[in-house]
Order: sequence, then structure tokens, then C-alpha cells
Amino acid sequence: MADEKKPQPQKVENPVLIEAMQTFKQEMNRENEIKFLNAMLNARYLVPVVMETPPDTSMTPGTQVRTRVAFQMLTNPAGEKFIPAFTDTEELAKNPVKADAEHPRQIVVMRVTDFAAVFAQNEIARGFVINPFGQNMCLNRDQLRMLLAGAQQTKVNAQPASLSQQVDAAIHNLDKEKEMEAIIRAAKESEARAAETAAQQEEETERKIVQTKNPVAENPSDLVDGLSRFLKKQKNVNRAYMQLLLGDAPRYLFAVDCDDDAETTCAAVLAEAKLHTELPVEVLSASDKAAKALVNNEKPFYEKKRGLFK
Repeated sequence: MADEKKPQPQKVENPVLIEAMQTFKQEMNRENEIKFLNAMLNARYLVPVVMETPPDTSMTPGTQVRTRVAFQMLTNPAGEKFIPAFTDTEELAKNPVKADAEHPRQIVVMRVTDFAAVFAQNEIARGFVINPFGQNMCLNRDQLRMLLAGAQQTKVNAQPASLSQQVDAAIHNLDKEKEMEAIIRAAKESEARAAETAAQQEEETERKIVQTKNPVAENPSDLVDGLSRFLKKQKNVNRAYMQLLLGDAPRYLFAVDCDDDAETTCAAVLAEAKLHTELPVEVLSASDKAAKALVNNEKPFYEKKRGLFK
């Protein structure tokens, strides 16, 4: 019996957008900005999601399925969440967040208008970020809304209008409302403010879990597998959470939910984790105030099985 072929994701490449981003970063002027926005509006993006009803072998490319979708989110130092959007499979491979068997990840293809539709129904996402572990170009929901509205208004009032003319008019509209001098320039200013905020937060007792653009090449599968085997032997452990903290000094943060003797258990988990990774590791009790953000925002990578069959 021949092997059944699984549905393959659409091939997505954006050489024009990548070149436009690089050119605009090197020289920020109106002409390069127009080229970037033009390419950004026309591009298709690879976006990691977890589907309630994942694709199966009976589906063909283009099949429409109604299902609930959970997007991967990246959090900046200000606590704002952004949906990562990748221009191609090479950039997608830099994503350090890996799928697991319980929550298999799918890759969907989206356009800028699809993000606008998502933001209209999702109050959590602040915007989307193109190639967060590469060029790292951000667009927040308000900027996207005004950009699309300005382009649409130009199209209605003066047909036919080229996309470049629509984008140019939209930028002038943004300038008039004093929302930003330029979309990407605002993103760079936000990045600078975030660095200042991070320095101030060093004095606070509650940690903020941060995802930045710095990639970490280490594959965490050995670490997760090794700790999961270890935790199964710890009868007092109910669940455990993991977060990869990125930045100049990447490290792992773990939170352990256990019934008793939390201090001893956390020390044992720390010792075991160091056997499976060379990155620094910190282990906290799930009841610790500093672990609150991790426990509330992430799903546990380990959870004790309950019932007759364990």
C-alpha cells in the first residue's frame, strides 16, 4: 500500500520585500519607505498557528475548513504581544519556539489584510512583526488600520490609482494625524524606548518574560525530553513550565508546580536541567511571584497524568 501524502504548505518567497526592507534600513527616505510598504502590502507570509482541527491527508491545497486558531505570540519588553510573520522557510527555521505532540503546529499563509481581520477580533495582539529573528520590522494594529484606510480612500476618490500612490497618500494621512513620522521609524523608536524600560526594570522584583530578535541556535528537544522523564519520577510535581528568555544573555526559566517541598524539588530540577543544556537555567516555584507571567502565559511542557492509567 502506497504511503499517503500529507498536504504540503504553499511555497512562499518574498525576495522583493526582503530587498526593500534591507534598502530601507540602510537609508530611511520616502522613496525607500514607499517601496517597502508597497512590497509589504503585496507579500504573503508564513505564520505559525495551532489549529483546533488540523489538516489531514484527505485535504488538498485550497481546502477551506472552519476551525479555531491560536497564534504564536512574541512579547516585547513593554509587555505588548506581536504575531510573528516570516517571509520564507529560511526565516521560519530561525523560530526557536518548537511544536509538541500535544499541540502540533501548522503553518498558514496570510496577507496584510488577513492580519487586519485578525486584529478586528483579537484584542491581545498589538500587531505583527516581519522576520522577528532577522530584519525585525514591526507594524502595530493602529498603523495597519490607518495605512489600509488611507489607501482605500485614495482608491475611492481618484481611480485609477496605483498602489504606490495609495501608500504615499496613506503616509501623508498618518503624518497629518501625527501618529508617526514613518511607520518603520516609529518601530525603531519603540525599540530604543524598550531598551530604556528594560534597564529600569532590573530593579523590580517581578521579572518580565522577554522575546527579542536575537536568535538562539540551540534545539531544546533534548532538554524537554530529559526533564519530562525526570519529572515523571517526582510524585509531588503536578506540572512544569518553560520559557526561553532571549537577549544578550539567553537563558531558560522554569516554573515547577508541586504539592510540597518546593525548594528541594526546584533544586533537583535545576541540577537535572544543567545535564541537558549549556545555557544558564533558573528554576522557580510556580507559586513564586516572579513566575506569575510564565505560568499565566505559557502552557506546561510537562503535566502529571491522572486517573487509573498513568
